Amino acid sequence: PDGYRQTSYRLTPHFDPYVSEYDKSMTVEGWFVESMPDLNQHNPHLMKYLTQNSIWWIEFSGIDGIRMDTHPYVFFDSMSEWCTDINREYPNFNIVGECWYGTEAGSAYWQRNSILDTSRNSHLKSVMDFPLQGIARDAFTSQTDSWGGLNLIYDHLALDFMFADPMNVLNFLDNHDTDRFLLSEPSHLDFYKQAIAFLLTTRGIPQIYYGTEILMHGSKQKTDGLVRLDFPGGFPGDTINDFLSQDRTPLQNEAFDFCRTLLKWRQNNPCLSHGEMMHFMPNNGLYVYRRSYEGKNVLVIMNGNDSPLTVDMSRYNEILSEVQSAHDIITHRQIEFSPVMEFPPRALYILEY
Repeated sequence: PDGYRQTSYRLTPHFDPYVSEYDKSMTVEGWFVESMPDLNQHNPHLMKYLTQNSIWWIEFSGIDGIRMDTHPYVFFDSMSEWCTDINREYPNFNIVGECWYGTEAGSAYWQRNSILDTSRNSHLKSVMDFPLQGIARDAFTSQTDSWGGLNLIYDHLALDFMFADPMNVLNFLDNHDTDRFLLSEPSHLDFYKQAIAFLLTTRGIPQIYYGTEILMHGSKQKTDGLVRLDFPGGFPGDTINDFLSQDRTPLQNEAFDFCRTLLKWRQNNPCLSHGEMMHFMPNNGLYVYRRSYEGKNVLVIMNGNDSPLTVDMSRYNEILSEVQSAHDIITHRQIEFSPVMEFPPRALYILEY
């Protein structure tokens, strides 16, 4: 159409201290694509309609949250007003903004009450942790030395000081716009189980992309369709129904059962929904972190290497000095603590005490 302008798809102009008006306008005034009309959010009547339409859908459908796609491509003040109106009507309603940045600062900038810009407020409760998604595969599949492997996770979480509310950050390993966490069918589940365990026990809100529980895999290198394939079963012509255990492979059943066990255990677990977090730098190959709430604790221990570890446990005395043993929710065994402990390759313990 005449006058059509496409966005630059660059989101840093929102907070660039040296930004040109041209670059800023190309971010927020350009259309996302030609087939998707760009609404004029400077128009107060349009904004009132968008708010009323959202309220209608909330009341009609009973949903308790909205994922707002491409949140930073629109006018900051208009979206702030929309979030404010929704939150005023439904204080417990959640809005998750797709703020796709490769840096923690970019994501943190968009969360409400951001410490990175006190001159204005997005009023956006939750943002998506794209930086975590970007490092997850490398972190969980490579070897953990003093800098790489699970140290990537540690270093990422160490930057949570930039978030106004880290507990309202959405964690995910993959989604419909990215490569799947599994690029190909795995031969074992060691790193997969560590990644799922971390997703379901770390700070914030976990999101699992459909099919991850049955090891769906693929890359979007050729087309997005390869990471958005139908879940096998329930569609005309499907010869396999992976909703049924008998149609899943033994490895798929192992993954499915693992996810189900952790999800059922996590449900209504205040240590994970409200608990404080402490973690230890994995410079010895072992990543240890604790979630604690009202006297109860969840301790996660991961060996980030394909080789066994012998570890002096004295560095963890500040959380284990008075703990003799703890219950492992994966194996249902009691794990005894000792001054020196052996950890098998890619060991994973999720312990309650």
